[in-house]
Amino acid sequence: MYSPKEDKHGVKSFEAVLDFFHYFNGIWHVDEAENKSMMIEDSIAPLFINKDYTLNIIDNFYANTMSYSKQQSSTERFLYFIGRHNAEFNIPIGTQTVQVRNRIGLQRDDIIIHEDDNLIDLSIDTDTGSFCTAIKGYYDFQETGGEGSTEKEPQKVYDYISPMASKYGVYYGEPIYDERYSDLEGIKEACRVKQESTFKMSFTLKASLFDIALNEGDEIRLVYPSKSINMYIRVVEISEDFDEDGDLIDAEYTFGNENISAQYRKMQYDAIADINDILLGKKPIPYSVLPAAIKQATQVINDGDNTQFYYRANEIYGVNLDNPLGVTKFNANGLGFSQDGGETYSNAITYLGVVTEALTAGTIDANRITIYGSEGYNRIEINGERIKVWDSRDPDEYTLINNGRIEARGKHQRTWLGQTSTHDVSLRFEHGYIRARNNSLGRSLYFSDYGISTYADAEGNNDASGSLLFRDPEFSGAEGGGLTVHSTYGAVAMKSEHSKAVINSDDTVNLESRSYSVYVRPFMETRNGLNEFQFYVKENESSSDTDGALLYGNINGGATHGSGIRFSKASSDSIVYATNINGDFGTGKFHASEFINASLEEYKENIKEWNGDALSSLVETQLYEYNLKDDANKKIKRGMVIGREYDTPIGLTSGGGISIYELTTWHTRSIQQLNERDNDFEARIKKLEAK
Repeated sequence: MYSPKEDKHGVKSFEAVLDFFHYFNGIWHVDEAENKSMMIEDSIAPLFINKDYTLNIIDNFYANTMSYSKQQSSTERFLYFIGRHNAEFNIPIGTQTVQVRNRIGLQRDDIIIHEDDNLIDLSIDTDTGSFCTAIKGYYDFQETGGEGSTEKEPQKVYDYISPMASKYGVYYGEPIYDERYSDLEGIKEACRVKQESTFKMSFTLKASLFDIALNEGDEIRLVYPSKSINMYIRVVEISEDFDEDGDLIDAEYTFGNENISAQYRKMQYDAIADINDILLGKKPIPYSVLPAAIKQATQVINDGDNTQFYYRANEIYGVNLDNPLGVTKFNANGLGFSQDGGETYSNAITYLGVVTEALTAGTIDANRITIYGSEGYNRIEINGERIKVWDSRDPDEYTLINNGRIEARGKHQRTWLGQTSTHDVSLRFEHGYIRARNNSLGRSLYFSDYGISTYADAEGNNDASGSLLFRDPEFSGAEGGGLTVHSTYGAVAMKSEHSKAVINSDDTVNLESRSYSVYVRPFMETRNGLNEFQFYVKENESSSDTDGALLYGNINGGATHGSGIRFSKASSDSIVYATNINGDFGTGKFHASEFINASLEEYKENIKEWNGDALSSLVETQLYEYNLKDDANKKIKRGMVIGREYDTPIGLTSGGGISIYELTTWHTRSIQQLNERDNDFEARIKKLEAK
């Protein structure tokens, strides 16, 4: 705090700067960079390493090119990086956390506030402590010394004159002397930015309602010819009034130009030192800065030279001789204060309690006091003893302050998701959390720094609905800071009535079920039938043989039908089967224009010719006709059968089936053998004919 002021009415004021800036002003850097591409984790984050303040980067940012010089404080670096990343920051009250997020708001060229048009009222707060209208910029630095010299001098200078000079005159500010500037365009822009940063204004204005709603962060143009103002200003606060129908009827906006958020004052360390001395008890607090209530009370007591006490029967009676209506009366029943000569005592301490209409300053310790308040029902208790009670129409309608607890309780009718009810509900602040409770149904909702839950321990019993857990490590690891929606016995649902639901992740998206299937139901209400995909696991004799299945159809319907694909993960045979709705072997069909096995040389090794006797094996193979056990139609099929009692060439089998690719290969070999026999037979015929 610094720059104390006092006006002719004795009203005192001072200016202040964030402790964050004061702290960062004392940290200096000697490194430099020129046109270096940096992510926000490389620019801003290192400023906070091992510092009292914690950085919380909320949004994602692109990399930007940075140029900065030596001898800069952390404050200057921080504000420079914030501007380059097009970000803005916030420090929540009472914390040492600096939150950085993307700059909000749009530049609204469709809205203009003009002095002669829609402007109703305007107040301007201007800071001209470092105001200037012109800046000199030096650039195009060249070496001027001899061989080996690193001295550089600027060869050119540019005078930037602001348009504001026509109104306020030419006032030069601190020049820009930086050898990184080598061209005219760069120094022009630097001079303009620096000049504009020296003139700071904030606006509180009232304008006729806009046809298009404004949001915080939006920029609109303010044109105020009489003040030579034509600039973009940014919405920093919105206060709106609505009528009983919820329609917007009035709005008041607080605006500021970008310099307010981008600029800060240098510390006045003498003033800071004085304040530190006061806090350490080395220097007394000046009477002039005491709160008005304390000074008034001190003055009233010190003016006691004009008072007179009367000792009457059963009481002590005091009166201010300069103001006979000011009376103090004390007896065994209490102490009363009156400003109408003792007719009434609106401020009193009695054995029934405390009555006051003019409590001007002080601290109320609620550790031993309970305060109730409601329509028709009020009481005060001290140490559990009721002191004063009024008649009550409903003792369950109240607001209570007791110890570290604040509670508001009452009944009201409400409609929630189409259901109208009247319940006894309460809201309690206690022990660092908030509890919202429905006393009629015996349900609660707890808000704490861990998350939101229907039980304070986020578990409860089988009546628990669930929890929204923040910084949860279960799926993110100890440092992951995950977000988890949890329920022990209830269903966890994400529902959107008229729009889409999205899961978007830079990493994998996991769908996991501990004991049951995973169902996907697209087009539930726009296609006939129960259109359902089921992902589940078939139980086999061993875990290594357990198969996975993807089924589609009326899986949960009355008359189930559909088809599926079954995946074997056995190490000996990795096979995919077409199945029925139950995922049974040999119950489905594949239909395709053709099936092609991978036969490229690059997929194979140990390649050599095979001239085995396939013909004899196939000729001796017995073929059978049969029907499948689970085929209700008992359709006759024909082919080979694999089993102990049936002779099927081993080379053709694959797990529980016949390899079509192997069978085709054996057929091809058999044709080759038949062709060889035919050629041999023709050769013999020709020899016989020749004889």
